[in-house]
Amino acid sequence: MQNFPNIPTTLPKWTDDIEKNLINCYKFVFENFKDNSKLLVHSIATGCVMKDLAARLSPENKKNWFIAGLMHDIDIPWDPTEKYHGTLAASELEKAGFPSIICQAIADHPYGKNNDILPRALYSADPVTGLVVAAFLILPSKSIQDLKLSSLKKRFKEKRFAAGANREQIKRIEELGINLEEFLELSLEAMKNTENMWWRLKEPHWSELF
Repeated sequence: MQNFPNIPTTLPKWTDDIEKNLINCYKFVFENFKDNSKLLVHSIATGCVMKDLAARLSPENKKNWFIAGLMHDIDIPWDPTEKYHGTLAASELEKAGFPSIICQAIADHPYGKNNDILPRALYSADPVTGLVVAAFLILPSKSIQDLKLSSLKKRFKEKRFAAGANREQIKRIEELGINLEEFLELSLEAMKNTENMWWRLKEPHWSELF
């Protein structure tokens, strides 16, 4: 049994009410990441990309996929070296009653070894958000609305640009039948459409989001 770091906070308990789960998870991330804006933005943006991936690959599970993206990095504030990253988060979520597929996806997202559809999608969605953010922040306007797909594709090919956004990891989305250009376009549009939520940090009208 691994000796995990202690997470000195209480995770939201999973319930039979998916709307309640969405709101509880959002509030948890917002409260616990409020002092780390980069991580907060990344977590919400990943959830938004996952939601649109689900619309393409698993439409009936859009809310669960959003939650998987939203919660995938919850262990980082308490495991800054990321020694147990993914595994620690999954262990805590399992204790809170989260569905096993969400826990499995989060446990695997640093590694990409789980070939199930949700873990594979999260593995690629995680780095693509960083690429998109870096690509629009170098624009004169610093606005994602001005970022064109052609520019994002160009930045993807520049290996030194946003080097932390692992290109091979992003490209593995093709294992799910989505080619790279489609994925970049989907991610860009997902983030443009939800800019107020992940960039301006305004809580959405949940019924409109889904």
